[in-house]
Amino acid sequence: MAFLIIAFKNKITYRNQVLFAIIGSVIEIYIKIALWMYLYRNDAAMTEYMIMYTVLSNIISMFYINSITNKIGDRIINGYIAVDLLRPVHFLYSSYMQCIGEMCADLLLRGVPVLVFFGAYLWKYSERIVYQQMAAALAAVILGHILYMQIFMTIGLMAMILMETWAIHRIMNDIILFLSGAFIPLSLFPDMLYRINLFLPFRFLFSFPLELLLNETDNGVILGNFGVLCGWIVLLGGMIWGMNHRMMRKLVIQGG
Repeated sequence: MAFLIIAFKNKITYRNQVLFAIIGSVIEIYIKIALWMYLYRNDAAMTEYMIMYTVLSNIISMFYINSITNKIGDRIINGYIAVDLLRPVHFLYSSYMQCIGEMCADLLLRGVPVLVFFGAYLWKYSERIVYQQMAAALAAVILGHILYMQIFMTIGLMAMILMETWAIHRIMNDIILFLSGAFIPLSLFPDMLYRINLFLPFRFLFSFPLELLLNETDNGVILGNFGVLCGWIVLLGGMIWGMNHRMMRKLVIQGG
């Protein structure tokens, strides 16, 4: 918990950083909404849908923090991981808690302004939300958060082999922005790309919870998606455990 509190305080300490975070978040959403309003200027129903999609997508994005790659990778590259082994708290756990602190700060710094500036849209088009699926959507966001953290945690652990992970981090971040449905709904993808994306985990980060919020979905489809999502979490969890176990063995052997 101490790691969380420290990270939270560090995130909100600098006034300029807070101000630019608020302004940047609001402008980003306005630009996206303006784009969709222009593209669907002759389709009022689709315009309303895309406005809700954009605002809700940006709210969900606040639960995803990818700085864990650098937190893990930097400690491995700089050798500070040897000091972490002497601490009573596992370094993966401490890195994760720092990210949770940053996430809480983002929810405060970006979440409140978004609700203030765009709450009118959420209220005006609230009939588009499928309220009976909100619990499932919340569960999807929580599991999506776990999946997202696992993806970037895996990249961070790659530092023990690659030494530099910034390129993979950047590529993965761009892939997620495109294939997760964070900006463009997957239903607008070309058929071939849509089918390929079904075999990848990225759609569970944004597209899945947004579909639950905005589209009525068959219970069988929902359960099937949750099953696949949990499968990805278990798979990545096993990879992280294996990579961490191998790294610890090397550190103990080389360090005596």
